[in-house]
Amino acid sequence: MDAAGAAVQDRLACPLFADGDIGKPRRCSGLIGYGKEVEIVEVLYAEGTPNPNAVKFVLDGRIIGAGSRHFDRPPAEEEDPLAAGLFTVPGVLSVFYNDNFVTITTESEPDWRLLQARLEELVADREAAEPEAVSKDEGSDAGDLLSKINAVIDTYVRPALAGDGGGLQVLGLEGEDLFIRYEGACGTCPSAISGTLFAIQNLLRNELGREINVLPG
Repeated sequence: MDAAGAAVQDRLACPLFADGDIGKPRRCSGLIGYGKEVEIVEVLYAEGTPNPNAVKFVLDGRIIGAGSRHFDRPPAEEEDPLAAGLFTVPGVLSVFYNDNFVTITTESEPDWRLLQARLEELVADREAAEPEAVSKDEGSDAGDLLSKINAVIDTYVRPALAGDGGGLQVLGLEGEDLFIRYEGACGTCPSAISGTLFAIQNLLRNELGREINVLPG
């Protein structure tokens, strides 16, 4: 068997879960653009989240240059092929992904093996993304404050949420009122509605010296 055939066979035979055990790392191989030197993205392993209806799939490379994407309904194929493809799996309620992980939230009793198989198929068709510079709001006091808020959230909040397969989107700032939305595993997690809002509010007040109110958007 040649190298290409071996790689295909390895891909078909490689399950993400070992004996149904979510969280046990398994490496899978894939092909993209055979005969072309490209960096591909592969699923490394899956892990549970605080939300019992969400699972986080960790990847070995970037699938987006910067930021994150969240979908509560199927997007058009041309808008986002990855999310559109995942919504073809029955029971998927939302899709959230960051640079190197994808969180899928489903109805109760989801078929994780079906999700895993579809995700592997979709990421095998993608080349790794290059990091992108993130633009900053400038030119106004509100923009400066919002940039500082995002800097604090980037440093202390988003990494913690990402560890649980979630994310946070800043929707806007009106005076001292900051409107946010939880994404991914955190989007429907009960603890995200109250406790973490209060914790983020206290963090921002302590770090920035402003009486910022954090509200769900």
